[in-house]
Amino acid sequence: MASVFLPRIYSGRLTAKVREQLTPLVAKGYAQFISDQVNYRLQTALGGSQRFETSPAKEEAGGESLAEEKVDSDIVTTVDEIQGHLIVQAILSRDLDPTRVTLRDTKSYCGILMDDNNRKPICRFYFHNPDNLRIGLLDEDKNVTLHQLNGLPEIYQHTDALLEAASRYA
Repeated sequence: MASVFLPRIYSGRLTAKVREQLTPLVAKGYAQFISDQVNYRLQTALGGSQRFETSPAKEEAGGESLAEEKVDSDIVTTVDEIQGHLIVQAILSRDLDPTRVTLRDTKSYCGILMDDNNRKPICRFYFHNPDNLRIGLLDEDKNVTLHQLNGLPEIYQHTDALLEAASRYA
């Protein structure tokens, strides 16, 4: 496993000493990735509006952190937002490649974008209050119209508006 990843993460010559130092780090990183994936699938299977957060991947070597990411603790992507994103992908897969439809969470809303470009918004989710789920649909001038949802399946009622929004960027 390490022989597959090491050339991708280390640009120098892969000597035996370098392999010996990096192999445990790759193994820990891979184990963390698998753990996060299992956690995500369990949270998705449980459903509801439970919050999903991945654990930070910090590997220690000689007391120094190899990778530190600044994580904005105010932004939490909920399972509802992830499931809503998947519903929008399913709706738009009729006319375009669903991998072009991406999710970008912010403090005030969760944006569904085309090509991960904030200048190509498809819709917005306002799911921070599980008792007040709303979807924001954007017109040609990018004005947002909010619609109340009684559950995630009601996103399908807005299929025409979502297809129209996506067609502007196709």
